[in-house]
Amino acid sequence: MNQQYNSTRDRVQEEKTTNFDIVRYIKQTSHDIWNKKNIGKIYEYCAPNIVGVINSHCPYHCNEQVVVDSIHHLAAFPDTRIQIDDVVWSGNDQDGYKTSVRWTIIAHHTGSSKYGLATGRKICITGITNSVVKLDSSNNNLAADEWQNGQTTEAYIQYDELSVIRQLDLSPFEIIKTMEKYELLAKPIEPEVGNIERRVDRQVRSIVVQDEDCFHVENFVRKSIEDIWNHRLIGNIENYYSMDFRYHGPGDRELEQSHEYQLDILTRLSIFPNTKIHIDDFFCMGSEEEGFRTSMRWTLLGNHGGFGEYGPPTGKKVRLAGITNYIIREGKFVEEWTHYSEFGLMQQLRTSEKEKDSHIYETEVHSLQDELTTVNGMTPHLLYKEVRG
Repeated sequence: MNQQYNSTRDRVQEEKTTNFDIVRYIKQTSHDIWNKKNIGKIYEYCAPNIVGVINSHCPYHCNEQVVVDSIHHLAAFPDTRIQIDDVVWSGNDQDGYKTSVRWTIIAHHTGSSKYGLATGRKICITGITNSVVKLDSSNNNLAADEWQNGQTTEAYIQYDELSVIRQLDLSPFEIIKTMEKYELLAKPIEPEVGNIERRVDRQVRSIVVQDEDCFHVENFVRKSIEDIWNHRLIGNIENYYSMDFRYHGPGDRELEQSHEYQLDILTRLSIFPNTKIHIDDFFCMGSEEEGFRTSMRWTLLGNHGGFGEYGPPTGKKVRLAGITNYIIREGKFVEEWTHYSEFGLMQQLRTSEKEKDSHIYETEVHSLQDELTTVNGMTPHLLYKEVRG
């Protein structure tokens, strides 16, 4: 039997009821808004003061903003069809539900958008939305377990926007330039964000109380992040990841086996050497017998201090939010889906018009980026596959 855990203790909430069909709520609301294009339903499904963010740099504080953003998307991609790939959830009728939804959208770019005029090209977007859903106890016409009784109060959306731009055969640099012209870019990171302190004593491993009688999922996930990312114990990957581990990440990165994932981590740390990852929220469902499905929202802080796919190091401070879903079986990660906005990251690392007088010109940056990201037409992890044989 599946069990749900919250982010502060690793135990089943037996005293709470879970009559509400949260999975049906997710699927039906998504179908109504995106497939049937009943955008006005957002006023029912989302709380008036809903808060959240899209791809780290587009915050919203009311359901009207959600309506406007949805209209913009559907005007540009009118034949949008959404498919729900998985729903991880935790919670109960009394406290509400946390959900993490993996989804895929297929559409054609037949309308104008922030990317420019219609290209007619087909796109496939993948992403993860983490939400908080509360039951509307004021609606006396609905039974507590009816799916219409829910209302979303928080939503955090991450999707691969850079992949969308590439599928449209457009230049992300040109789009950034246009967005900068019309002041549509995210604001630069404040200086204090870049002052990153990482513990080196490694004594504090987790906030979860140990219990020798069972496997603690949250404790396991937090320890893996601390060890591998924050303390650079990259050789410990074998303690957390199965040999046939699979990774699905932004930029259409598909990795197989733990040694490829180890290379990818080294690449990320090389670009942002003082990286620090903080876990903002965590929940999961499952059992030791069936395995666990988990969701983690996180924030990465760092400085652009190394060469790589984003060009020569600029020293600029970055703040990156993301969502990661894991499948854990027999005490190890077997599969991972991670989404964060590489396009948003490129915006943070851009060289503004005012900065160009004292920095490398954009054409030189682009040329070096091409050399760094592609060798004989292959990205670094694909080249690694070929070298290995």
